[in-house]
Amino acid sequence: NAISFKPDYAEAHKNLGNVLYEKGELDGATDAYRHAIAFRPDFAEACNCLGVALKDAGKLDEAIAACRQAIAMKPGYAEAHSNLGNALYENGDLDDAIASYRMTLHLAPGFATACNNLGIALMAMLLFIAIFADVLAPYAFDEQLRTPGTKPRLEPCVHLLGCEADKPQFVMGLDSNRRDVLSRILFGSRLSLSIGFITTGVAVLFGTVLGAIAGYISGWSDTAIMRTMDIFQAFPSLLLAIAIVSVLGSGLVNTLIAVAIVDIPTYARIARASVLGVKELEYVNASKALGASPMRILFTRLLPNSLTPLIVAGTLGIGTTILSAAGLSFLGLGAQPPLSEWGLMLGAERASVFSAPHLMVFAGIAIMFTVLAFNLLGDGLRDALDPRRKA
Repeated sequence: NAISFKPDYAEAHKNLGNVLYEKGELDGATDAYRHAIAFRPDFAEACNCLGVALKDAGKLDEAIAACRQAIAMKPGYAEAHSNLGNALYENGDLDDAIASYRMTLHLAPGFATACNNLGIALMAMLLFIAIFADVLAPYAFDEQLRTPGTKPRLEPCVHLLGCEADKPQFVMGLDSNRRDVLSRILFGSRLSLSIGFITTGVAVLFGTVLGAIAGYISGWSDTAIMRTMDIFQAFPSLLLAIAIVSVLGSGLVNTLIAVAIVDIPTYARIARASVLGVKELEYVNASKALGASPMRILFTRLLPNSLTPLIVAGTLGIGTTILSAAGLSFLGLGAQPPLSEWGLMLGAERASVFSAPHLMVFAGIAIMFTVLAFNLLGDGLRDALDPRRKA
C-alpha cells in the first residue's frame, strides 16, 4: 500500500524486500531492493541487503558487486564489509574474504570485544556455580524426594510464573527417580568442569612434551612420534574413545583417560609446529654456543616461547572435551549413576524426550552454554595473545 501511494518511496521498497527475503522469495526480494536503489541511488543499506539476497540465491558475482557498491556509498559500513567477506568466501576468493573480515573488525571492534566479554561472563558464572553448588542447590544431587505432591518426571513449577500455589515448587522439575533436576544441573557443572580441566590438562601436558621432543630432536624420534600420532588421528575421535573405554571398562576415570589419549595428537602437532618455528632463532643458537644442554634449551628456551598456541588450543579444547565426555556418558560408557553428569542425565531420560522434554532440555542447554563459554574465551585469548591479530 505504501508503494502504491508513493511509487518512488525507496524505504518502502527496501522493507518489502526484507519481508520477501524472510519469506524465502529471493527473486522478489532482489527486485524490491533494485527498485529501492533505482529510486535512491545512494541507498547503501538497500545495496547491502541486495548483496545478501543475491548471495543466498547463488549469484555470487552479482552479490560481490552489490556489496562493493554499498561500501563505495558508505565506506565505514561494517556490515557490508562482513557480507562482502561472506560472498567472497563462498566464491573461493579467500584472500579478499580475509581482508574484508579484517576491515569489519577494524570498523566494528566492539563486536569481537562483546563476544570476548560474554565468554568471560559465562565462564565466571560457571565457575561460581561449580564452587558454590552445595550452597546454591536446594537438594543433594542424589536425594530422592518423596514429599506429598511429588512424582517421577514431575514438570517444572514456579509459583511466580503462575504455577498453582498448592503444588510443590521445582524450578526444573523432578527426574524419573524423583531427584531435583535443578540440583543435579548445578552439581553437574562441578563434575563437567572437572572433567574438562583435568582431561585437557593431561592431554596438553603429554602432547606438549611429545611434540616438543619431536620438533627439537628431529630425525628418527620425530618420525616415530608423529607417525604414531597420525595413526591415532586416522580414527574418528569418538569411535577411538569408545574403543578405548570398551577395553578399559566403563567409568568416569576410564572416560577421562580415553578422551585424553584421543586429544594428545592435536596438542603434539601444535607443540611440534611451535618448536620448529623458534628452534633456529638467535637466542636458541646463543644458548647452544654457551654450552646449554638440549634438555635445558628445550624446557627453558623453546617451550616457554611456544606456549601461546597451546594455551589457545587448550582453552578451546576444554569445551570439546566436555562434549566428548558427555557423549560417552550418554552412551552409558562414561559416568555411572547416580553421578549428576549432564551427558548421563540426557542418556538416562532419552526415552522421555516427548513425554517429559524438560528432563533433556535443561541438561542440553547446560552443555551448550558451557561449550559456548570456552569457545568465546578461547577466541578472546587468541585475539589477546597473537600479535599478528593486533596489527
